[in-house]
Formats: sequence, C-alpha cells, structure tokens
Amino acid sequence: FNMWYILNSWVKTAPGTTEAKLACAQSLSSHIQLVFIDPLQLKTHIKKCGFVDPKTVEEALMEIKIMLENESPDDMERVIVEGAGDERVNGVYVLADAEVGLKTDEVIFLKEGDGDGDEDDDSDGFGLFLWGDTWGIASSMEYFNVLYSCDVHVRKGHSRHKPPKWGWKCDGGTEAAPTCTWKPSKGEENSFNSDFGDAPALTNLTLEKESSASEMRRN
Repeated sequence: FNMWYILNSWVKTAPGTTEAKLACAQSLSSHIQLVFIDPLQLKTHIKKCGFVDPKTVEEALMEIKIMLENESPDDMERVIVEGAGDERVNGVYVLADAEVGLKTDEVIFLKEGDGDGDEDDDSDGFGLFLWGDTWGIASSMEYFNVLYSCDVHVRKGHSRHKPPKWGWKCDGGTEAAPTCTWKPSKGEENSFNSDFGDAPALTNLTLEKESSASEMRRN
C-alpha cells in the first residue's frame, strides 16, 4: 500500500501533464502486490485512482476472498490493540510480512478498515508499524500522522519485530494510550509446542514422585 500511496501523491502533486504521470504510474504499479492490501482500500481508493487496472483489482479481491475463507486471523501472527482513547484504533492487527516497499528491518501489522467506503472516511484501516527506532499506530491513509507511539528500548526487552505491550504514549491520538499484545501464528505456536513437547500433568508428576519414594524405602 505504501508504494501505491507514494505513486498516487506523485500523480496529484508532481509537475507535468496528468496523462504522462498516469502512464508512468501505471507502469510502476505493476510491481504492487495488491493481494496484501486492505480490501476496502482496494475498492474505494486503488480501483478508482486511474493508474491501476480495475480488472487487476477485482482479481486481487477474489484471491483475498479465497485466502480469507481458508485462514482466520487467529491463525496468523497478530497484535491485539486495546484501551486506546481513539476506539477506532482498537482491534486485531495482522502481520503484513510481504508488504511491498518495506525494508528488511521494517515491520507493519494491519487492521482491516470498518468504514462505509467513503473516500473521506478516515476509518479505512490502521497500521501498527516500526519506523526507525519507534513503533507507531496511524491511519493507513496517513502514516505520517502518528496517533500513538512507543520507542524501542532493547535494554527493556523490546523487540524490533514485536511491538511492546506497555510504554505507549499519545501523539495525535486521544487519551489514553493503548496496550499491544503480540500473538504468534498457529504455525509458530505448533512449532514451539513440538520443540518442547507437552508439559506433563502435575498429578502425574506427584504420582511418579510418590512411587519413587516408595521404591527407595523398600530398597
């Protein structure tokens, strides 16, 4: 989505004829992986921008629909945002691990929009992202207008891949600041369990301990 946003801003504000800018943007837009963009943004913004083929958008929407039918947000790596004064921010953010335009050290989780499709509606979705040494939460249409943020402090155990749960502050957002709870994907969770195995039941441990003690007394 970041690449599309930059192209769209360039088409609207850069010098030159609209026709020439649209032609250039159309060529560059072929590198955007539409299937990793919020469906609401595809419908209300990208499909109408003039430099992305509407048929390509429809194909991406169909592919997204199929993927969503086979996968739940609970199966994916995600962050649960709670307690923000701006209630639109609260909800489940899913990792966009293949977002075009992201550098290797940049991370973004996306919350699907709940707006009504109006282009002026600012509830089209939100992003929770790492930018430099700071995690931020902002509207997916205005990443530069950060609502809540939290600096990364490695000494406090912060990660550059998982947003901190505590320590968030209000920037442009309404008081109070949120908490962010990271959850692993189902695959990661299953891998962890298989690596360490299931913990034995406490009752079994107790019985084994009593059995060993009894055996020692007999000997």
